[in-house]
Amino acid sequence: MALLEGKQAVVYGAGAAGRVVAWSFACEGATVHLASRSAPRLRAAAAEIRADGGKVRTTLLDVLDPDAAGAHADAVVAREGRLDVSCNLTSVRATRSTATAASRHMVRRRSGVILLVAGHRAPVAFESLGAELASGLEPHGVRVVTLRFGGVRGGAGLLDDLGDVAVYAASDWGRTLSDATIDVVSGTLVA
Repeated sequence: MALLEGKQAVVYGAGAAGRVVAWSFACEGATVHLASRSAPRLRAAAAEIRADGGKVRTTLLDVLDPDAAGAHADAVVAREGRLDVSCNLTSVRATRSTATAASRHMVRRRSGVILLVAGHRAPVAFESLGAELASGLEPHGVRVVTLRFGGVRGGAGLLDDLGDVAVYAASDWGRTLSDATIDVVSGTLVA
């Protein structure tokens, strides 16, 4: 069985890193709900996922708008019955908005994973946000994991690593990870 079989995963951001994470989730059996402000990037990412047999739905969305992020999370849950994974590859502000929207549903089910992807800009801000979210959500069965990623400059291999690590962190194999940062650049784990 695939690591994310039957999971509903929302991925915010359809740039290079977002595409790889979304594709990796789909390859491991998740239905991916990909949201971005860029229609061309959404189309391209969805085409790649579908070409490989993955399940994906796309939404044109400004993740900086907390009301829009909340409505999107509500729509995913209304359509699919659950939201298991929320992964944001945009800004700290947008990540707070999407994590808040997703966590409302995850807390009700006492289950879920929020992944924060910290690029080479503002990694400390993402890690602080991750710790803050984890302190409030962990008692309710929601895990929060920050993936510190060095960016696209590392090449395709590093992007593939990001996808693989995101799958691990979102899956039951990563069930002991919460309030943790995984450094995808050097492969060390900092808790």
